[in-house]
Amino acid sequence: MPKIEIVLPQKAVGQLQDVVDDFNAQTGQALTLEEWVALHLKETAIGKQLGAEAQTIKGDVDAEVHRRIAVRRRELLKALGEADAV
Repeated sequence: MPKIEIVLPQKAVGQLQDVVDDFNAQTGQALTLEEWVALHLKETAIGKQLGAEAQTIKGDVDAEVHRRIAVRRRELLKALGEADAV
């Protein structure tokens, strides 16, 4: 696997380490700064694909929500005695 070297000022490293510490606290992980940078670069690499797939999933979920609402609407109308509920 290719290795990339990134040179940063010490102040930036300190600030990024604070970000990594917060990230680790929120996620229960114990990533090093190097691991955190690698993770975020990989997330950047998959971002476009993940976004497109998220839109597809959202569309599927929206369709399912509308279908279930329609089913429930018919059930409620039928329970009110509307036998011909559409």
